[in-house]
Amino acid sequence: MKKTSLLFFIFASLLSYSQKKETITVKKQSEIFFYRTGEFKDGVIIKDSSDVFYLDIPNDLKPTTDVKLINASFLKTSDPKRFKLIYTKGMRYQLIYVSDNDNISDTNRTFEVEIAPDGASGINIKDITIEFWNIKTNKRILKNVFTYKEK
Repeated sequence: MKKTSLLFFIFASLLSYSQKKETITVKKQSEIFFYRTGEFKDGVIIKDSSDVFYLDIPNDLKPTTDVKLINASFLKTSDPKRFKLIYTKGMRYQLIYVSDNDNISDTNRTFEVEIAPDGASGINIKDITIEFWNIKTNKRILKNVFTYKEK
């Protein structure tokens, strides 16, 4: 009888333990993806070899993200997420996303990329700086410094 009671107690304990369900809540966060593909040396941009960048910013971050380029500019390509980097000694450029209609939700809104000069950099060395800024908080999100080489 003791064995039966003990086995029943163990079985009931295991059964009640196995019925507990843990839940994991995952919050989807908007992220900025900025990268290059192919073979290249980290921190070095070589003209016509490793100067193509991919920039994927979700619609909800586009109105509040500013991309600042020092000694460089981006050229648009046929792919809206792909940009060719051009070395522009002594100049600063700015890439922003502009929407024609601010009254619709971010998921349905379309944005156009605008790349405009932002003044002189005052830096004549072959270092290229790319910075991502949050316009609302005026805080830098990401900063990359590259060295430019012409093969």
